[in-house]
Amino acid sequence: MDYEDRFYNGDPVECVTFEAKGFVYGPLRVSYPPHSMFYIRFVEPASRTDFVRDKIAIFFIRDPRDILVSSYYSFGYTHGFSPVRQIEEQQRQAQGLIQRKTIDAYALEAADATLNYLRTIDRLAQACNRGIVLKYEDMIYDWEKFSSGLTRYLDLDPIVLHQIYERSRPLEREDLTSHRHSGRPGAYRNKLLPATVEALKVIFAPVLRHFHYEP
Repeated sequence: MDYEDRFYNGDPVECVTFEAKGFVYGPLRVSYPPHSMFYIRFVEPASRTDFVRDKIAIFFIRDPRDILVSSYYSFGYTHGFSPVRQIEEQQRQAQGLIQRKTIDAYALEAADATLNYLRTIDRLAQACNRGIVLKYEDMIYDWEKFSSGLTRYLDLDPIVLHQIYERSRPLEREDLTSHRHSGRPGAYRNKLLPATVEALKVIFAPVLRHFHYEP
């Protein structure tokens, strides 16, 4: 059940419900603005520790420095617009703000929020009795480890797993005109100034250590 897509496309969602069995819900992005309708109706209720405690939950993370680089290009230049006027207006406003900044300025300004996203995921993962944290980097470089974690609680058909593998492969060449620019981990090293990388290393130090990322 993809509530995000339904909200984004303006499909009617009279009531958000969570069935005990038979459904997988997602994606659930804790990075949504707290004032947005999607966050209020879907993300916030599902981001409570008492909610996730007895659920099966898969937490998908990425190096926060790569998150910043990816979001700069996506939300500033290549992300499509929702057909819902209210959402589109918010997207265009955010796009305009991002385009007036350098990627380094954006990364430094958005770093604290990104740090909080990862802390939220860690808090929920620790509260969840049947949860697992999967890393984007493992999906790219250690598929066996990633797929083993993905199927710990989900019974996925081998065909589906193969489709996930095929669709997640990085592009051979970077394409900044596409919503998916490259997909290769570590892009921040080439996109950000050395001083910015050093500053982010300090800001993200707690989560980099906790999730075993190189500082």
